[in-house]
Amino acid sequence: MEKTLTSCEVSKDLLVNIINNIEYNKIIIDYYKELEKEVFGPKKEIITKKIEYIRDCNKYWDIDKYKIQKVKDFKRTNLCKDKFCSNCKKVKQSARMAKYLPELEKYKNISYHLTLTAPTVEGEYLEDRINLMSQSFRKLINYISGKKRIKGINFEWGYKGAIRSLEITFKGNIFHPHYHCLLLLDGFKMSEKVIINDYSFSYGEYKNSFSEEEILIQKIWYLLINGKTVNKKNIDSLDIGYSCKLDKLKPNDYNELFKYMTKEIQEDGQVLTYNQFKTLYFALYRVKQIQGYGILYNVTDEGDIESFIEEYNNIIEKLKEIENPERILEKPSELLKDKEYILISRKSYFKYLRELEED
Repeated sequence: MEKTLTSCEVSKDLLVNIINNIEYNKIIIDYYKELEKEVFGPKKEIITKKIEYIRDCNKYWDIDKYKIQKVKDFKRTNLCKDKFCSNCKKVKQSARMAKYLPELEKYKNISYHLTLTAPTVEGEYLEDRINLMSQSFRKLINYISGKKRIKGINFEWGYKGAIRSLEITFKGNIFHPHYHCLLLLDGFKMSEKVIINDYSFSYGEYKNSFSEEEILIQKIWYLLINGKTVNKKNIDSLDIGYSCKLDKLKPNDYNELFKYMTKEIQEDGQVLTYNQFKTLYFALYRVKQIQGYGILYNVTDEGDIESFIEEYNNIIEKLKEIENPERILEKPSELLKDKEYILISRKSYFKYLRELEED
């Protein structure tokens, strides 16, 4: 039983991270308080509620306490679900991984990772750039899928579906929105990567070459972002497009696909400023980070979650055979100091089982 409990244990490192994230959220609360002073009407009410939700986020954990067996079973906690909350961003990433990976694993042999970038923009143009990229990606998928044709160019790539995920990095008033995408290409054969252009180098150092297919996407993406007609003549007339890279999907690429939309730090390691926060808040208002296309339009988790729940419930039932738990509320900081009880959770057990499967 002790070994089984260990497989469900919430690590001290996780508790430390949660406590640190709660501390960082005080900065976000201060930023929302500043923003609250600048808006009026319904928007002011929304921000007031956000402040309350973030302040209570992960503040208390609902626990079932087994005194005799020295076990605390985590049941639930309040989450604010705000896009700037450090805790909720990580919870959302984990939830996405749990939801999508079992389905996406079915397609791993035909999965490709596409990164799409464009020049950086100043903060006042960020919202427009995000909207433009969204529209341009839909058009790009129409070309890759063959739904829309370019005379003289054949996209015989065996397109089945796609997922695109928005990420934004920033420094000062300069923002870099870009996409990490998953493409399902059944029967796709990429040509050899032998073409060298400006994007082959980083700070003067050679990094990689490109295939003909990557060069084609670079040029089409350039035309779409700049509002130019996509045809063979315009594609051939370009010496270079915008930096894009296409590779066979690797396991670590899932982290790129499902990570949070924006970090709490700038590219130089400094915490984001209030002006950066305000720019991101308005530019990302009601923006969907992840969008599926084709057979991935409505991706659902079809993993064998029920068997996991049953096994975890068996553990809890064995605890209850000895005693009934006491329901309590505790702060993460209090749980971190507790050296008498073992803290367990269903989510930790899922993680343990996934690690066993990977081994």
